[in-house]
Amino acid sequence: MCTALKFNNCMGRNYDYEKSFKEEIILTHKNEVGNRHEIIGIGSGLIADYPMYYDAMNDKGLCAAGLAFTNNAVYHDPIKEAINVPAYNVIPYILGNYNSVDDFMNYLLSEEFNIIGENYNDIDSAALHWLVCDKCEAITIESTKEGTRIYENEIGVLTNNPPFEQMSAEYYMFKLNPEYPSAEMYESRGTETYGLPGGYTSLERFIKSAYVKDRIARSGRFSDIAGTYHALQGVEQPYGVTPVGEKYEYTIYSAVYDMDNLDLHVRTYPSQAYEIIRGFGSADVNRWEI
Repeated sequence: MCTALKFNNCMGRNYDYEKSFKEEIILTHKNEVGNRHEIIGIGSGLIADYPMYYDAMNDKGLCAAGLAFTNNAVYHDPIKEAINVPAYNVIPYILGNYNSVDDFMNYLLSEEFNIIGENYNDIDSAALHWLVCDKCEAITIESTKEGTRIYENEIGVLTNNPPFEQMSAEYYMFKLNPEYPSAEMYESRGTETYGLPGGYTSLERFIKSAYVKDRIARSGRFSDIAGTYHALQGVEQPYGVTPVGEKYEYTIYSAVYDMDNLDLHVRTYPSQAYEIIRGFGSADVNRWEI
C-alpha cells in the first residue's frame, strides 16, 4: 500500500510493500515508447525492455503515481473511437504525450479514456488507480466495474482503498474533537490534533496526509521539497509494524518530484537523506539502482 500527494509545486510518494521488485530510477528518452516528452521516475527493475513506472515526472513537470487499488480496479475491453490504454502504460502514455493536467483534460473533451485489460508479455496488470498532477491541479483516475472515471482531486492526496469518492467524503466529514482539554491543563502543545488518525490503513493515511500537508507552513526558510518530505514522513511505515503473512509491509522508498527544477529526490528505507537525481538530458544512462 502507498501514499501519494501534491504539495504546492512537488509530488511526493511513499512506496509501501512487503517485498522489493528491484526498483530502479528509469529515464525514458523521447520517442522510445511513442513518447513526445522525456520521462524520469521509479519502476520495477525486473522488466528491462519497458519502463514499468510506479511514479514519474516528464520534462514539463507533469507527474503521475500508480497506487494499489485491490479488489476495486476493473479493466475493460477496447472501445471503438476511444483512447484505449493498458494499465501498465497509463503513466508513460500521459506523461509522454501531455504538457499538463489541463492539456490532458482538454484532449479528453473529444475522446473517451478507457483503461483496458491488456497484459505486458503475459505479466498480469497490477490493480491500480492513479494520481496525476502539475503545479496547478491534481486529478485521480480510476477504472472500476462502472468504467473509467476521472475525478478532480482538490485534496491532492491518494492512498488505496476505498475508491476516491468515498475516501474524499470521509476526509470532508472528519472532525477533530474541539472539546479536548486545553494545552494548559495537560502542559502539552498539539492538543488541537488530538484524534488525528495515526494508523497505517489506507483511510487513516489519506486523512492524516491531507490534514498535515494543508497545514504545513510555507515560508522562505522551508521549501516545497521539505514540506513534501515531512508530509510523507508522517505516514511512512517502519519495518515490523504492519504484518503481511510472515513478512512486513514497509516504506521501501520515498520520492519527491520537484516540478520547478525537474529534480527527483529519493530516500530508501536504510538511508536518512534524499539523493538528488538530475537525469533529464542524459544520453548514456537509462537506469540507476536505488
